Amino acid sequence: MGRSVVSALAVEYPDRVAVAVAVDPAYLLPGETAGAIGPMLDLLADTDPAPFVQQLVGGMDSPARLPALRTWQVRRIAGMAGHVLRQSLEAQTTGMALHSRSEPYLRRRRCPVLTFYADPARAAVERAVFTDPRSRVVTWEGAGHWLHKEPPGRVQHACHRLARVDRLAETRATAARARDTATAHSDSTRRRCNARGGGRPWRAVRDFRGAGPVAGSW
Repeated sequence: MGRSVVSALAVEYPDRVAVAVAVDPAYLLPGETAGAIGPMLDLLADTDPAPFVQQLVGGMDSPARLPALRTWQVRRIAGMAGHVLRQSLEAQTTGMALHSRSEPYLRRRRCPVLTFYADPARAAVERAVFTDPRSRVVTWEGAGHWLHKEPPGRVQHACHRLARVDRLAETRATAARARDTATAHSDSTRRRCNARGGGRPWRAVRDFRGAGPVAGSW
């Protein structure tokens, strides 16, 4: 659910969020999700939801996840209050979880978004709501819900790698703009020199100091 919070911050406070990163976010879910969770909530109304949530979370694991992390997650759930677990499940049927509600809201994100998914189908749905051309989706099939821990460090390495690629692309774009500006300036200078020189051919030579082209007609 923290992933939904990150996107909400990007929408509501765009001047404070430069980039949003989400790992297997619980939004853009199909409408059938509400129909499946609703009856479960009715059954859990008067019972401890912890065993059910532990079983649910266990199904989100992958073989690559460390047993110690799995044990930590199960124990963490056991220590949560029952009403907190119920509200967490209810959030999957309301708010930003369902596609019908989250899709128009997520389109309001104006910053670059980097998301990680294990399911290529969900990755495609996320990609369709991007508004910034720098946004990207990374898919790792066979992973579980906790991609940032399966194995640890993989998400961090991907973030750093993509950041380097973005910086390189930005540097190249800046260089291209500089070349275009220099070309436009050179063309303008040539036209002025030709006009002053009565149509005589103009050439540009670079002086020995490397300060730029020296215009002349001869």
